[in-house]
Order: sequence, then C-alpha cells, then structure tokens
Amino acid sequence: RDNLTPNRDTFQILLAANSKENNHFKYDLALASLERIKALSQDLCWEAFIPGSDDFNAALKKTVTNCLANGDNQPPWFWHGQQYDGGFKAMDDDKKCEALDMEKW
Repeated sequence: RDNLTPNRDTFQILLAANSKENNHFKYDLALASLERIKALSQDLCWEAFIPGSDDFNAALKKTVTNCLANGDNQPPWFWHGQQYDGGFKAMDDDKKCEALDMEKW
C-alpha cells in the first residue's frame, strides 16, 4: 500500500498559500494556517509539526503562483533596488499593514 503523507515542503506551501489575502501577507491568516498545519501533521503524520525558521520564512517568501506564467519565483517586495530609485516613496495603507504583519510574524 502506498502511503502518501505530507512532508515539510507540503506544509510550507500550505502556509504560504494560506497566509496571503489579495497577494498580501496577513499575520492572522498565517497564524491560523500554522495552527491548522500542526493539527494536520498530528492527524496525518502522527507527529507534531514544530516550525523552524524555514517554515516561518516560507510564509513570507514562497510564492504559490504559476512560475511559468509570471517568469519569476519571488514576491514583488523581494526586489529592493527599483522601488527606491529617487528616494523613498510614500506607502499606501495596504503596504503599511503588510509590513507591520511581517514584522509581527
């Protein structure tokens, strides 16, 4: 019998996919997703999921879009240079909320 159980990569993808709303990171969604993953791990893998730094980073960095469609594999906030050309720009409320949620995470 084949035994298909999720592994750490599976849980990281779930965390990344369920931690965003309209492609913006949300702390509350990430926290709720992490709790669901812990329960899933216990139920499906018969062991506790203890998140490490890679797991927390996955919620911020892993993209869940079609990489072939957009041609890259990083979220838009990952690039630093171009957005600061000519100095700092004012942030809209969505970006401020996302930055605060990332800091809290």
